[in-house]
Order: sequence, then C-alpha cells, then structure tokens
Amino acid sequence: MTRSQYRSQLKTKKWFEFRAWILEYYGEKCFSCGKSERLQVHHRWYIDKRKAWEYNTKDMEIYCYKCHKLFHKEHAIKFYTADLKLKYKKFTK
Repeated sequence: MTRSQYRSQLKTKKWFEFRAWILEYYGEKCFSCGKSERLQVHHRWYIDKRKAWEYNTKDMEIYCYKCHKLFHKEHAIKFYTADLKLKYKKFTK
C-alpha cells in the first residue's frame, strides 16, 4: 500500500469508528506522557493487505502528537507479510 492509499483510508468513516473505539478501549491518554490532547492512534506494525482499521487492540497504541513524532524518530516501523513474516523495517524522519 502506498502512503497516499494509507492516508486516504484515514479519512474514511470506518477508520474514524475504529479510532474512536481504540481511544475508548485504552482510555483517552497518551501511552507515553499521559496527556489527553492531540491524541493519535498508532499502529505498532503494518501487515500487508490489511486496511487501517483491520487490526486488533494489541496492534494499536495511543500517543499525543509530540510523543508520536518522537516515537517515529527513535523506532523503526515494522512491515509484515500477510502470513506475519517480517518483510522490512523502516525509519521515518
């Protein structure tokens, strides 16, 4: 999936419903600093052929904007094949 396709998914009703459910499930606080402003739902990894909302709660985390940005500076994003074999890791800037 391209970045453009992924971003398009984040504008859908299904994503907004899934995001709201994750925020409710975990509580509306950043996993890192505990703040409740500017929260973002973070995928711990990505799996081929899954849409942004086709993940389990254990696959998701909540971060405020600042902590989410810091997380991506310090950690690689993991991409898995559909049969859950590590495909590659990528660091974002």
